[in-house]
Amino acid sequence: MQVNLQTFKELLQVAFFDNNNNKRQQAETFIYQLKDTQLELVFNLCAQIMTNLETPSPLRQAAAQLLKNYMRLFLNSCPTWSLVPQPTQIFVKQSCLSLLVDKQLELRRAGANVIGEICAHDIPKGLWPEIIRNLVHNCTIGDLQIRTSALMTLGYICEGLKSVPSSGINVQDTQTILIGICSGMDKNQNQDADTTVYAIKALRDALSFMCEQFAEINIRNYIWGLLFEQMISNNVVIREIALQTVIDFSRITFSFLPQYAPRLLETTLVSFQADTPIAVPAIEIWSQIAQEIQQNDKSIDQQVLTQTINLLYQFLTEKCQIFLMPLLSNLLITDGDINEGEQFAQLSRQQSSYKLISMILDITQQAAHQILMTFIGNTINHQDPKFRNAACLAFAALSEGEQKESARKILFENVARFAELINDPVHSVSIAALHTLARVAESYPEALINNGRSQQILATIVNTFGCPVKYLLVPVWVIVFLTDSMSKFEGSFLWTNKHQVLSSLAQVAVRADIKDSDLSIIDAAFMGILNIIYTIQDPNSSKQYLTQFMTQIKATFTLSGNRMQHLQSGLLSCIHGCLVRLKAIDLSENEVSDIIQVCMSGQIVQKQDVFYVFAGVAQCLRLQFAPYAAKCLEIISPSLQDSQDADTFKAALFCLSDIARAMDVQFAPYKKILDYLNELILNPGFNRELKLHIYNTLADVLIAVKDECFVYVQNFKKVLHLGMSGCVQLSYTNDINQIDYAERLKEALVGFYQCILHTFCDQNKPHPDLEDTIAPMFQFIQQVCDKSLKPTIEFAKSCINVVFDVANFYHYSKALMPEIKQYITSDFIRQLLQVLNNYRKDKEYAESVDFALEILKYKYNFKLDF
Repeated sequence: MQVNLQTFKELLQVAFFDNNNNKRQQAETFIYQLKDTQLELVFNLCAQIMTNLETPSPLRQAAAQLLKNYMRLFLNSCPTWSLVPQPTQIFVKQSCLSLLVDKQLELRRAGANVIGEICAHDIPKGLWPEIIRNLVHNCTIGDLQIRTSALMTLGYICEGLKSVPSSGINVQDTQTILIGICSGMDKNQNQDADTTVYAIKALRDALSFMCEQFAEINIRNYIWGLLFEQMISNNVVIREIALQTVIDFSRITFSFLPQYAPRLLETTLVSFQADTPIAVPAIEIWSQIAQEIQQNDKSIDQQVLTQTINLLYQFLTEKCQIFLMPLLSNLLITDGDINEGEQFAQLSRQQSSYKLISMILDITQQAAHQILMTFIGNTINHQDPKFRNAACLAFAALSEGEQKESARKILFENVARFAELINDPVHSVSIAALHTLARVAESYPEALINNGRSQQILATIVNTFGCPVKYLLVPVWVIVFLTDSMSKFEGSFLWTNKHQVLSSLAQVAVRADIKDSDLSIIDAAFMGILNIIYTIQDPNSSKQYLTQFMTQIKATFTLSGNRMQHLQSGLLSCIHGCLVRLKAIDLSENEVSDIIQVCMSGQIVQKQDVFYVFAGVAQCLRLQFAPYAAKCLEIISPSLQDSQDADTFKAALFCLSDIARAMDVQFAPYKKILDYLNELILNPGFNRELKLHIYNTLADVLIAVKDECFVYVQNFKKVLHLGMSGCVQLSYTNDINQIDYAERLKEALVGFYQCILHTFCDQNKPHPDLEDTIAPMFQFIQQVCDKSLKPTIEFAKSCINVVFDVANFYHYSKALMPEIKQYITSDFIRQLLQVLNNYRKDKEYAESVDFALEILKYKYNFKLDF
């Protein structure tokens, strides 16, 4: 089809505005396909439409939006913008700039938006250098419309650049952008509210690539000063966006925060009890700071931040009453359900206050406990139910965070008072009390299980199982949390009455009045049942329950719909739980065949549940599972071929892992699955989330077949090389999603490498084909354990274990020993060991450190003292 300006306009009109869905989709598809064959033309046409004053404004905006969309697409693996000829690029840029002076705000915004997208491509490459200088100049001139458009455009540029690593942006450009932003935020230079809002939004988007600028004290002081002014602005919109920006700015400048904390408290405190749009971000600023304190306190880089953390801890401790009084008062405000989801946009004053109260209690502990208990004492028996609700929330906040002895004592002494509130005549108070017990049960189960009044408390909770369905989930969750920890408290009332509790949960699961909207109750009830199943030590009891569950699963075949699916999932999980408590001797061949046949009957709704039971049978029978292996793997195989259903694919992987571990060397006939799994990891187009799980399955199969898989060494090395190089790249981006994936990938890679070592090496004969993996793995560990990435203590322990496994296996190698010794005695490894040694109270950390010290001393003749 020949496309000219008029036909393109018509296509654009249909694609963006036609009421007929089919026509709109067809036009949209055609427009996007045009870029594949007529890229220069479509960019030219969009630019012409944008600047044509006779064209209706909505269509001009649509052309701008289409341009932006085009730029986010790829052609032959290249960004489309990079393939547009330079003359056309210049024409597009000029067209966008002309929109910035249009009379209509929406068109000015459309032009700014496209410029932001262009700059995301060009500025990191040093292209279009004059745009930032020109815009910043326009930020300071007298014409309000020009100044507003310039700041709005800077904001879109910052938004486009925030995913670009700071190293890719010229320092001078960064400084120039900051000058423009500051001119828009400074009250002495700008009095226009819209311009100020654009400037603050631009600053928020620019934070990710301006970290180095904020290390300069004068710049940092100036920015804080501007933000302090805007946080108390009379304009609600400015005040709100300024508070939201400080949430991120306080994180970026965390190391320098103590000097700003007093004024920050003074500035935000007045907003704690303002209307929700103002109060929530003001409170969230301090929640962010508290979270940074808690996270950095667990970071391997904590020594660098010790002074900052100590000063902020001291500040919070000294000011905890000033913080807590308005926050506790906010618990009386029922502007949102504290137990609903906690996305920032939905947070209420009550929710935000609850979160910060719990963090302050966790950090300051005893300093805040007296204030909290005074508040509870004044509210728990108040005649107004909203005060009793607030008392429940305050007490629940005490159980959040990590376990603390001071909190445990208060919970033990007072939890029975809140159990009594379950019978409060006001229903909202009763539910609030149950929510409180759920939080206590999750974090401090011993306060309920080992309490002198545990029998009465447990009976009160179980008695609520007869309540209307819409209130049933919370008491069930209380029991789920308690049964999850029950094995630590053998001899307790809950332990000795667990079969009665299981029976009560079973009655909940089969309640006829549970509708589709309440199916989570069935799931929770079976979680509690499964927790109890896992504590049963008597094979006869496990066998009896298995028989009952098999009868019940067959009974579900007469049901239909979602209720059937949820009951089946719960029952099959319990069947799996019983199976792993039994041994091959406990089951007859007919019983095993019955279980397998039920799973293969076609009556089970979810494949994942079938795989779960197969895994349980394998774990029960171990080596005697061999006669059933081929049949079960045949059922699993199609799901391993279909990664579109990610959940079923993962379930199939987990089942495969369990079968391999159970069969051990007898799994060798099925070792060819390693070829397929390796193929998936090496496939760049395969779902990367699923690859993380494949690493674990590879490791399990590897350990099972042992000597049979020597032929796969080179493939495993390819997998490692690909994973390590990709992981390092992702770790150093500014994209939080990429960083999160890199965190999980590096853990999978280190774990996989450790399995390879233990499979192919023994104490006296390390595998020579792995020698060339040692240096890359050492380098990888050093890169992904860099302090700037804030690796966790757990990951540091995994890295130390792998490094000293290598040192242990290869200490006989004369060629490698000097290189290995240099690495394991380096400052980097010594610092990691020092940090791990600080956590010696944990047995696993102590064992890792002691193993490393032993290898250093006895095999490398190096004594390390802390």
